[in-house]
Amino acid sequence: MKLFLCSLFLCSAFLSYGQLLPRTVKKINPSLFINNMKNERVFQQANIRENLVVFSRGFENRSLEEIQQSFHYSFLDTKTQEWLLELRFDRHDLPLNNDGFSNPIIGSNDFGFKIYHKIDDQWKDVTLECLPDDFLNKITQELPALQKGSLGMYFYNQISAENVQFEYDKMRLAFKQNGKTILNLLWKHNTFVWKK
Repeated sequence: MKLFLCSLFLCSAFLSYGQLLPRTVKKINPSLFINNMKNERVFQQANIRENLVVFSRGFENRSLEEIQQSFHYSFLDTKTQEWLLELRFDRHDLPLNNDGFSNPIIGSNDFGFKIYHKIDDQWKDVTLECLPDDFLNKITQELPALQKGSLGMYFYNQISAENVQFEYDKMRLAFKQNGKTILNLLWKHNTFVWKK
């Protein structure tokens, strides 16, 4: 009987922990949970790992464009769960038509990120406070193919031959150009710092 009760308690604890991240995302970005007019989910949710939830959508079978969008969420601190990282990826394949000639489709990947902190039981966007002071200058110098958008830390790839992507793994946010890592940020003491 004790074993059964212990198993029941552990199962409920794991289930509640597994749902904490999606519940947090629902507070931060409720639009990911809405349905379309046919009462179908617009974004599909996938719990990839214990500390990674992905919301994605795609529009297929369009003659002019294909748009895919995804949001990735992870706690930056797995113990207190008061810091959250949001990564946004947008892929736009647009046929470019210059001077009336039809060109092949050129893919570009746009991306952005936000950092949230739970303060007084409310989630606040603290992205700017958690980045190095020289972040934008360094991005501009090292990755000139990127253009910063007007909505926070969101970037557009301007040159398809110099495609810049980024990834987050093991407390490291890496900016890569054509597969080669150019810049690294490490999460330390509630802030991102440059990795030498």
